[in-house]
Amino acid sequence: MVKFADSVLISRVDEELVLLDKTSGIYFGLDSIGCRMVSLLIEHPDPDTAASLLCDEFDAPKDRISSDLRHLMSDLLARGLIHVEA
Repeated sequence: MVKFADSVLISRVDEELVLLDKTSGIYFGLDSIGCRMVSLLIEHPDPDTAASLLCDEFDAPKDRISSDLRHLMSDLLARGLIHVEA
């Protein structure tokens, strides 16, 4: 399960999403696809569920979408913007 850190502010700016960690000052910007991925992770913290929903929205193979989602989650985790719980 994915949980965004309590110190993270999430704001939508046009078609982009901005994540700002109030504690560390880390700023992370996402394009429209990354925005959708984060939106689904907020609504559905289970990455497998989010990936399945993304497959329904985008015409791409599930393994590709899952890989892209894992890569985004890895970036967010490395910056301390999310926590991943079992």
